Amino acid sequence: KKSGSKSYYEYSLDKHKWIKKEGITLSETERDVLILSAQGYTMNDIADKLCKSIDTIKACKRTLFSKMGVKNIAEALSYATNYKLL
Repeated sequence: KKSGSKSYYEYSLDKHKWIKKEGITLSETERDVLILSAQGYTMNDIADKLCKSIDTIKACKRTLFSKMGVKNIAEALSYATNYKLL
């Protein structure tokens, strides 16, 4: 995947060819939450830094996890790194 591009290619073992897939896009808040989480900030710290409520940060993380198909922040950071979302 090229940096800044939404689409990427994935190799299909069944079809023996590369298949173009659409990637996800992150909102500014989602990107900020990921970056601050990578820096080791807690949800309370992130809420303070972004001037948002803790419930907003929790909802943002739930949305992120759903978009990425992951279960926790470590998996989300790995996904974001692998697909060059940050």
